[in-house]
Amino acid sequence: MFKTFAVDTRKLTWMALAALMILIPASALNAETLDYTFSGVGSGTIVGTTNTSFTGAAFSATYVEDTSSVVPLGTGYYILEGISGTFTEGSYSTTFTNDYLEVNGNPNTGSGAYETAVLFNGDFGSALVIGEDPVLLGYALASAINTGPQTSNIAAYQDALGFTTTTGDTVEFTSVSSLDFTVTNPNAMPEPSTFLLLFTGLGAGALLMFRRVTA
Repeated sequence: MFKTFAVDTRKLTWMALAALMILIPASALNAETLDYTFSGVGSGTIVGTTNTSFTGAAFSATYVEDTSSVVPLGTGYYILEGISGTFTEGSYSTTFTNDYLEVNGNPNTGSGAYETAVLFNGDFGSALVIGEDPVLLGYALASAINTGPQTSNIAAYQDALGFTTTTGDTVEFTSVSSLDFTVTNPNAMPEPSTFLLLFTGLGAGALLMFRRVTA
């Protein structure tokens, strides 16, 4: 003889919401924040509180920015202005300040296609450059991308200002032998299959609860 059982839909709804909040961190609700990273192998100097140089060393500079901050400058030409990011080289780590990230994926410039990604310092005198990469054609700094390690059509420029930091150092690049521009979404929403597994589990749990009460 089965007992009468009324499914409490409110409890099931709260269970589903709680499971979703566990599965999806609060930061994931902002899907427009991307990590923009220049990484590679190069040589340069660090002058200021730390006076040293690096040769053929791995480095990275990562900027966490909202895509709503991207400024369109022209057809296929976009920029993130006055950004700050984390720079690492070996055990050294600091924060680059007041930098500019530009991409130009404009195929109609009148002098050929421009497919470039450039990280500038505050006065545009120092830069890390990836050029002539078709992956960048039409790219607008608003989605994930990976140029892969580039060993040609790359360059490093420097001026007296260099890349300024919050620790008082000036970082200058004299050369790069490999350079990669990568944009990732650290807060990407889970795949649909993940949601399917979640709701399948919730359904199975509800069914077991129903059987236990009605047994």
